Amino acid sequence: MPRLALYPLVALFSAVWSSAFVAGKIGTAALDPYTLLAWRFGLTALALFPLALARGRAAHAGDIRAGLLLGLLYNALYLGLTFTALVSVSATLVILIVSCAPFATALFAAAAGQERLDAGRLLGVAAGFGGVAAIALGQPMTMATALGVGCAVLGMLAFSLGTVVYRGRAGDAVGVNFWQSVAGCAAMIPLSLVFGRPGAAATPELVAAVAYLALVVGVGGMGLWFFLIRVSGAATAAAYHLLNPVFGLLFSHLLLGAAITARDAAGVGLICLGLAVVIRRRASKPGAA
Repeated sequence: MPRLALYPLVALFSAVWSSAFVAGKIGTAALDPYTLLAWRFGLTALALFPLALARGRAAHAGDIRAGLLLGLLYNALYLGLTFTALVSVSATLVILIVSCAPFATALFAAAAGQERLDAGRLLGVAAGFGGVAAIALGQPMTMATALGVGCAVLGMLAFSLGTVVYRGRAGDAVGVNFWQSVAGCAAMIPLSLVFGRPGAAATPELVAAVAYLALVVGVGGMGLWFFLIRVSGAATAAAYHLLNPVFGLLFSHLLLGAAITARDAAGVGLICLGLAVVIRRRASKPGAA
């Protein structure tokens, strides 16, 4: 895929993915994370079912196997743990932790024999991570708890493993997303019944947050993510998450009036530089998509 065509898709993906944590923070203020995610996954599955049926993938054995496994890694573990973290940790800090996924994904992909640890790519990821660290050092951490941070880190590792799993198994994006949403909903329902508060009032903010998470993020964002894994590879696609703090800061500034400091600007510059190196290294490889 041409590099210039890839840049806007990466930016769109990062904006949608980062906004999920802002919507999740709004949702968990009114509802427990397990019930919130059960509704999200259930609505995503309902939206995807007609598409999966029309494509002949609703009962495809390969999509079912891949979807159920990714439902455990992406939905139950990654989103379950990170949304649990949002109860006690700021959305900005969760975004920063998830942005460290390129390191774990590169290691998992190398261990699986999918990709080599290219020195130039690792240098680009390191530059991007330096930008993430620069932004993180300027963020107030008073909302963080050890349990919340631990949940976010474990969720990031589950996400990285899921990325490598999808790269190895492939499958139809719609079919896999449908079945992983079904699996995620099934995993969250018992947790909601035991630990949740399913009787919370359905405020307009909560309804908007659930609808946004289910349709914009669950259908659109996840579909775009699967596409980027296919055209870029697991490690390179994971590096796109280095751009998430940029949009995290932008949303905080536009929605919450948070100031953007010189440290933040320097971090954004490093992130963009690192991301450009990663994409260029991928595109320059013979046979790269």
